Amino acid sequence: MIRDPSDGSSKFSTAPDANDINRLSAKTLVVSTTSGLREPSKRGDVQARLEASREWLKAYFQRKTGASA
Repeated sequence: MIRDPSDGSSKFSTAPDANDINRLSAKTLVVSTTSGLREPSKRGDVQARLEASREWLKAYFQRKTGASA
């Protein structure tokens, strides 16, 4: 659409290759996406420390709130 600023009228014009976009093939879907999270550690000692920390926090908050789970 082309708008004439002098009187505000508009007229539609299509470029000769305006419909070429319809002849393009669809984009392919990217299958391998990453979640953004870090990969789990391959080191056993780090994993063991992480699990112990999680258990300690769970027990700590259970004691603090008096919750049972």
